[in-house]
Amino acid sequence: MKVRVFGFEWQLGAGIPVDDFCTHLNSLPGPPDSKKVVAIHDLGNFLGGVIISIKDMKAYCEMKIDGGKFKISPQQLERNARIADFNFFVIHKETHKGLYQHYHQSTATTSFCNFCRQKYNNLRNSKIKADIDKAGGEEVISKKDKKDIYQKYKGTFGFSILLKPENFKTYVQQMKLIKDFNIEFSSIEEPEKAYLPAAECSKRVAHRFVFSEESPVEMIKKKVLETLNVADAKKAQVHGVGDSGEEVIYRLYKDYNSFEEMEYDDIIDSISIDSEDLETSIKESEMISLLLKVAGQPSTKQLLTKPTK
Repeated sequence: MKVRVFGFEWQLGAGIPVDDFCTHLNSLPGPPDSKKVVAIHDLGNFLGGVIISIKDMKAYCEMKIDGGKFKISPQQLERNARIADFNFFVIHKETHKGLYQHYHQSTATTSFCNFCRQKYNNLRNSKIKADIDKAGGEEVISKKDKKDIYQKYKGTFGFSILLKPENFKTYVQQMKLIKDFNIEFSSIEEPEKAYLPAAECSKRVAHRFVFSEESPVEMIKKKVLETLNVADAKKAQVHGVGDSGEEVIYRLYKDYNSFEEMEYDDIIDSISIDSEDLETSIKESEMISLLLKVAGQPSTKQLLTKPTK
């Protein structure tokens, strides 16, 4: 089974720095109250963490092979034992871009980011309510003071998945719904100059296409892919619903190497996570070290450390 490393980017609103948000994630309850555990700690220029997903399974099937014969039998887990999936990640503290380790049936990058979006927006709402209550409550606070509080926490959590060109096209083909499509060109062809006079003196030009939900999704996907095939796109972004049914944003970047890929069996023996010392579990994790090594590769470093315009 392959373990792959994907890129992602968080977009945070005002009033809640990334350090405060990560402290909040660390404070969330773990088992038995929750089936997910998140731990994040400071690694210098990066934050490093892990999300652990606990499954309800108390048994599994084991296959024993003897020559051309095999037997499958159920195996019971020990009492109080559960099957758990692990996904390590690193996030650059300034750009909020990161790398995420994933394998089949573990928490997907989009699911992780959607989990974080829910927790961030819940935290934002609770802070807004606390500030309003501190000012006397909904019945007392002035419209101006209330507006100032909402301005203090302006913006909700957003995210995007960073993809190389061939993967970007594959993900577009799998989408169930496309809401909008953005593309940026590094050069302008002659036909465009005819209806975009400003293009003649521009360094680059960008277009945004917004689609109706009633439009045939297969036709939209075809036209998006055709645009990517005929145009020299410097950057592109597509927003809609992915094959898992979750809202997603995919971004195309052409200025980085492919991320890491390894075998599950080669890394599983190195996994050790202790709830009584999660900071050490993260800082001494071989997977975190590998992610930081990938992040330090010249082109990947440029991608992760360069802010999105």
